[in-house]
Amino acid sequence: MTAKRPDVGAMCCALMLVVAPFDVAIPEDGYGPFFIRPLMILIALLSLAAIIVHRDQLDPSLVRASALFVAALMGASAVSEDPDLGYAATLRIGVAVLAFLATSVSVTEIRNARILFAGAMAMTFGASIIGIAVLINDADLLFTDSLVGMISVSNGVARLTRPFSQANVAAMALAPVSVLLLVASGVETTRLRVWRGAMTIAGVLAAVACILTLSRGGAVALVVALATSMVMSNTVILQRLRGEWNWLLPSAVALAAGTAWWWLPRWAARVDGENSAGRQSPTRIEIWRQAIDAFRSEPLTGTGPGQFGRHSIDAVPAGVTPSPHAHNLVLEIMATAGLVGALSLAILAYLVARAAASGAGRTPHGLPFLMASVAAVVHASVDYPLVFTSSGVVVAVVVGGSVGMAGASISSPTLDMGRGTRAP
Repeated sequence: MTAKRPDVGAMCCALMLVVAPFDVAIPEDGYGPFFIRPLMILIALLSLAAIIVHRDQLDPSLVRASALFVAALMGASAVSEDPDLGYAATLRIGVAVLAFLATSVSVTEIRNARILFAGAMAMTFGASIIGIAVLINDADLLFTDSLVGMISVSNGVARLTRPFSQANVAAMALAPVSVLLLVASGVETTRLRVWRGAMTIAGVLAAVACILTLSRGGAVALVVALATSMVMSNTVILQRLRGEWNWLLPSAVALAAGTAWWWLPRWAARVDGENSAGRQSPTRIEIWRQAIDAFRSEPLTGTGPGQFGRHSIDAVPAGVTPSPHAHNLVLEIMATAGLVGALSLAILAYLVARAAASGAGRTPHGLPFLMASVAAVVHASVDYPLVFTSSGVVVAVVVGGSVGMAGASISSPTLDMGRGTRAP
């Protein structure tokens, strides 16, 4: 029997992960609301290609819910103070929605899930190699200051995440990728130890790089998702924990918890130093209150996508830098798209959650995507991943994978996780 060719749709989705860190080409004179970054164009083309290849597998209810969400954002933009800014923000979110739909129809078989795992590993190793090269040479490689904004700014220990435009963007992308790879290496059924070992190394590297960004949300997302995976794995991971990989998840959790314990006082010292230097920022609680106030002022359609900063600039005292977004996915949508946007997001989230739970129960390979989605949701409770294409695409791909695994084919030969022999 001849081996199947690699799935084109799955390869497109894997390529999205590979290119996600490289959000480049910021023009020297800045950019207006409708400046289209090359990464957005590439992600849109890859998503459309994957959707076209698997168009017969599209879930009509999921497509309608996604279209309703984007339409709600477009409507909120149209009635906002700055429609152009709203349309630009909606366009960025729409690209992430396309990536989500593309992955949901492409990663419906275990072999396609492995292609996505390979893409996640390539992203992690590629970004780290460039970051290390920059660290060794103490210079920017491949890009110039005029083309890549903050990539030319020294971020100290965050240089492992150097291809990302900002350390916080890297944290929002690396947390779900790390969980995806670590849990996948635990449930993987192939006999190739090199493959599982590579996933483990990439997952640990992504976790370390995420924690070194000094992002509290990233650290908490890692710990919560990995701990949750252990609790939910009564019939999946625990079988592996009795065998050769009994060190994997406990070590990953211990690493994340220990690093967070080391990092918290240093982060607090850094914030105190910034505040003492006069570079103050509002706390998360204050930002969330501003988001609630914005929702109350415009309960139906909100202030308009991408326009949270317009409201918050009037809500902060003198000397405090206003936040450009609500640092919470739900509050951001409520504040900028109102009740209409929040309801459309709730409908989409319900369909996604139902499918993701079904995928994890159908095949062990659905668990990594579900847990990566948990990490993304946890981080989205203290930040807003859709404000950047790099982080938004990664989140969209892992969430789309969790939906796709609900229809995963489990008829292909697999290996029994406990004995390492072919299952009947």
